[in-house]
Order: sequence, then structure tokens, then C-alpha cells
Amino acid sequence: MKKIRFQLLLFLLFLLCYELTFGQHRKIVYSPGYIADTGKVNTLIKASSDSIFGGKLIAAMSIAESAHSLADKIKYRKGIGLALNLKGRILYRTASFDSAILLSKKALVLALDLNDSVLQSSAYLNIGNSYFTKGNDIIAIEYYFKGLAIEEKLRVQSSNLYGFLNNIGGILINQKNYKKGLEYLLKSKSIAEETHNTKRLATIYHNLGSLYVKFENYKEARICFEKSYHLAKEMNDIYTMNIHPSDMAEVYRLLKQYDTAYYYAQQNLTIVKKNGFKDQIAVTLMTLSNIQMKLGRFKEAEKVILEALDLSKELKTEQVTKDIYQQIADLYVTIGNYEKAYDYFKLFSNTKDTILNKENSKLITEINTKYTTEKKEKEIELLKKNEAIQKLELAKRKNELERQRTVSIGVFVGFLLLMVVAILTFSRYRLKKKANDQLQTAYHLIEEKNSTIEKSNRMITDSITYAKRIQDAILPSDEDIKRLVSEDFFIFYKPSQIVSGDFYWCSSQQHKTIFVVADCTGHGVPGAFMSMIGNTLLNEIVNEQKITCTKEIASLLDKKIIHALHQDEGSEKYDGMDISICCIDKIERQITFTGAHHSMFIHDGLLRKLKGDPYAIGGAQQQNMKVFTSETINYTNPSYLYLLTDGYCDQSGGPENKRFSYKRFEEFLTQIQPFSLAEQKEKLEQLFENWKGETKQRDDVLVIGIKY
Repeated sequence: MKKIRFQLLLFLLFLLCYELTFGQHRKIVYSPGYIADTGKVNTLIKASSDSIFGGKLIAAMSIAESAHSLADKIKYRKGIGLALNLKGRILYRTASFDSAILLSKKALVLALDLNDSVLQSSAYLNIGNSYFTKGNDIIAIEYYFKGLAIEEKLRVQSSNLYGFLNNIGGILINQKNYKKGLEYLLKSKSIAEETHNTKRLATIYHNLGSLYVKFENYKEARICFEKSYHLAKEMNDIYTMNIHPSDMAEVYRLLKQYDTAYYYAQQNLTIVKKNGFKDQIAVTLMTLSNIQMKLGRFKEAEKVILEALDLSKELKTEQVTKDIYQQIADLYVTIGNYEKAYDYFKLFSNTKDTILNKENSKLITEINTKYTTEKKEKEIELLKKNEAIQKLELAKRKNELERQRTVSIGVFVGFLLLMVVAILTFSRYRLKKKANDQLQTAYHLIEEKNSTIEKSNRMITDSITYAKRIQDAILPSDEDIKRLVSEDFFIFYKPSQIVSGDFYWCSSQQHKTIFVVADCTGHGVPGAFMSMIGNTLLNEIVNEQKITCTKEIASLLDKKIIHALHQDEGSEKYDGMDISICCIDKIERQITFTGAHHSMFIHDGLLRKLKGDPYAIGGAQQQNMKVFTSETINYTNPSYLYLLTDGYCDQSGGPENKRFSYKRFEEFLTQIQPFSLAEQKEKLEQLFENWKGETKQRDDVLVIGIKY
């Protein structure tokens, strides 16, 4: 009630300020019950939101429809936006994701027109949630970062802020970047604890429990799930309470306590069917089928998993459908029906490839389309300008001919000269006026097109800036490198454009640390998205397949990139990357290096250069000739490792405008060895800038130094 009175007071203050500013120009006429009706709309919206919180989705939708109808009737635009967004939120809960996205986007258009930052943030969250649940992680995280940017400007720890941090963490976990995902979840948890937001804490503990399940830490997972349940129960959060049986079923299934898991899964199925949570029904049926298969109930398992498949196809949730195909294939392998197992495994593989292409190619295609459109528009504008100039020149020539004709006639005609001059003067006046009008029209048209081009440039720059935030989010943090690699290191990272084709990556398996520096084909937008593909594939090879052999990592990465980019022999597709892969064994005190068009430098009293193999990762060329090798050396303390891409050494400049070259780089490395790594970085940056001078930077630059 206090909130409604506060909103009403704000609205009255707005009306007063508006009247004082514009009242002298025109008088605004409101319907007799306008203020009271806006209060009714806000009350209905709060009641609908409370019904969602209590799990009463049908009632919530009915109330939201009433709010929408009343707001539309009285032309209360903010109320219309709130009602549309609320209906989208309800449709998301009932798994009607496409309809939810449509309504929330309508709400977003209104919010942008009204300059309502809070409504914009809520719409971005709802849209992102729908894309996330549909499996479109790339689109979802773009909306989340837009909303997060708004929340950071507002500097208010709203419920949306927790949602963005929590869901960005969820997407990073989805991409198997567990450490980065955990950072976002813990940040969200810290803010929720500081503000005593029990409702958000319940959701965060649920997500932390899911993450611990992926880490196979089932004890900690159960603790988090129990905390989530009790916090939700304290707040009467029906939706989060209903998730609890599903969480417990998954934990006991993984612990192989199948009877207990079956009990929780049946309990969860009853709940989600009662509340109409269709997306949760499909996931719960998958869990039940898996448990029945483990208990030897193969017919029941088959019936249940096929029911889940039909539902996931209806909902168009590609990620869930892919997992169901894999589970059906596993079931048929277990009962010996290899023909069906093969069919479903093909469906699983095709769906997996489709999702990979969508996730990694969609944003690239979108940005490239924007660039192509801009280029075509500029070409059209240039043609129009040339055409306008030609018309003006023709008009000038025509006027000159008319003038000459007038002079000639004047010499021979005599008395008729006055009449002819008068006629021609009038004609010339009309022609000049017409030419001036055409010139003015052309000028305004050019101005308008220039404005459109500038707007397009701003939109493209904004899109690339969001892409940079996504790219920065997947790079290892300084804390990761200190924990996994070394306390003493430097990174000189200077993209030639907003986003970069150079990237670095690290991970640890037991006592071995894998460190990678890569230079993808091209730079800017194309190179950046090749780097995202490389990052994803390295996570799969090292973190999932547990491979630490550097030459094997290089070979697998080469094959996976060729497969992902359809680079068949003779296809003339040469996209790929040059790469340095370094494995540091801290127990054996050994360093193993594999390079593809890359070298590594080590200084342990004397500077040595470890050369890589003469071919790149990916590309249609030399597919049958590639055999990656590795070189292993023992190291002593202190030892310094230097890894770099070719951007530093290929930079033009100096007195004669020549390449900097690897020879100069090696000589300079030797000169700066007496200095600390921090001072070395400063000297490398200063030398690069001095050498480059006024010359444009040619390529992305990445140099990393590590001390052992």
C-alpha cells in the first residue's frame, strides 16, 4: 500500500512539474478518474506479480489481462508496458517462450520511448530468460549484458541485478566455463546477503547446488538445495519450492540411490504437471526414464522418454531435445537394439552440430550483415551524389548555351532584341530557380542520408562493444592466472580494433597447467568470433576430455575446427589460428611446448627459442600432412617464459618504416632481463609505441611473460 501511495505521489509531482513548464502553452485535459485508475492498474500489476510468486499462474494471467485492458483504456502507457512485460513473464513460466519474447519486446519498445530504465531492465531480463531456456545462450547473454549495463548506471541493488549476475553465471556454466560462472554466482550471492534478499538467495543457492552437481560434489550440492528449499519456504516462494524434489532426485540418481531418486522424481512430476510447467515436465520425464533404466524397467523407461521427446519438440527447446536423443540412444544400446540406437545417435549428433552453429555463427552473421548493409548504403549515396553533380553541370551548360544564343540573336535582330532579352531573362530565371531548388533538395537528401549512416555506425559500434564485453568475460582473470600459473607475470594485450582475434586461455588438470596463446585468422569482428570457437573447443578438449599432452591438444583442436567450419579438402576455406600450447609440470619441473606457426622463448640464464611446427590450426590446406610435435625441457628457478602472437614483430615503423622483426624482439628481451616483469612490460609497451609512431597499428598485439 505504501508503494502505491509513493507511486501516486511521484505521478502527481510529474503532473505539477509538467503544468508549470508547459501550462502556459496548452492545457492538458485528463479523464475524471485518471489518477485513481492508474492506481488501480498498479495494484493489479502487484497482485498479478504476487500470484506468480505463489505459483498461481492462471490467476496471475487473468489479473495481468485486467491491468492491461484498464491501462489501454485510460492511455496509461507505462501501465501498458508493465502489463505486457508481466504477461511475458507468465508465458515464460508456462514454457510459451516465443510468445513471452514477443510481449516483452513490445514492453521494451514502450520502455525505450518512455525512457523508463527500470522497465527496460525488467524487459531485458525476461527476454534473456526465454532465450536462455530455449538454449540460445549467445542471444540471451547479449540481453543480460544490456540489462546489467542499465543496473550499473542506476546504482541500485534491485532484484533484476541479482537476476543478471545469476543468469550470466548460468550461461558460463552452460558453456562449461565453471570457474567464471561460479564467480558471477558468488557475486550475486554476496549482494543478496548484504541486502538480506531472502527470495534471491533461494534461487542463488539452487544454482550453486546445480554447479556442485557438475563438480560431482554431491554433499555440498545437497546442502545448497536444502538451504534453497528452506529459504523459499520461509518466503512462501512456491516456484522455487517446487524445484526442490527435482534437485534431490538428480543428486540421489548420481549417488546411485535409485529408489530414493525415483520417489523424488515422481513427487516432482506431480508438482510440475499440477502447475503447468511444461519445460520442467520434459526434464522430469528424462530423469524418471533414466532412473527406470537403472532399475531395469526398460519398457517403462522407453515409454517415458518418448513422451518427453514429444513434449520437447512441441516446446522447441533444442538443448533439451538434444539431451533426450542422447538418452534414447543410450537406452537402446543397453537393451541391445543397436539399429534404433544408431538412428537416435545420428539425431543427437545433428542437433548438437546445429546448436553449435547457431551459438557461434548467429552473432557473426548479424554483425557482418550490418557491415554489408552499411557498405551498400555508402555506395548508393556516392552514386546519388555523382548523379546530382552531373545534373547541376548539365543545367549550367544549358544556361551558358542560352546566354550565347541571346547574344548572337541580339547582334542580328536589332529592335526585337528587347523582347527576346525579356523572354530569355524570364526563362533563365525559371531555370536557375529550378536548378537551385534541385540543389537544395539534393543537399537535404544528402544531409538526411549522412544522419542515417552516422546512426548505423553508432549501432554497429554499440553491438561490437557488447561483443567485446562477452569476449572479455571468457578470458582468464588475473586471479585465475595467479592461482593456476604463476604469481609473477605480465600481459601486454592491445587489440587493433574494439574486439580482438588474439586470445589467451589456461586451465589446470592435477599437477599440470595448460597455458595457450593464439592468433586467429583476421582481426576485429571475424577474428574475435574465431577466438570464441577456439575457447569453447579448448574447454571441451582439456576440461572435459582431460587431455594434457600438447601435441594431442593441437591435433584435436585442428580436427574440431576443420569439422566445425566444414573445411573439406579443396574447399579453399583457410580460416583457423596460429597457436602456442605450453604444459607446465610443477612436480617434474618440466615444460612441454607445441607450436603451430608459433615459437616460444625461455630465459634461464640464456635466451632460447623453441620453434613450433610450420603449419596452422584449421584450414583446408595440408590436412593430410599435419603431424604436430612437442618439445620438453627441464627448468630451474628463476626461469622466464615468453609467448606472443605476430602482431608485435610485424608492426611497421621506425626511421625506415620497416617491420620490427623477431630478431629485434629477441635482442630486446635479452637487454631487459635485469628488470622485473612489471618493468619489462612497461619497456615493451614503450618500445612498441615509439616504433609505431604515427603509423597505423597493423594487427592485434599479445605478449605474455611468466616467471617460474
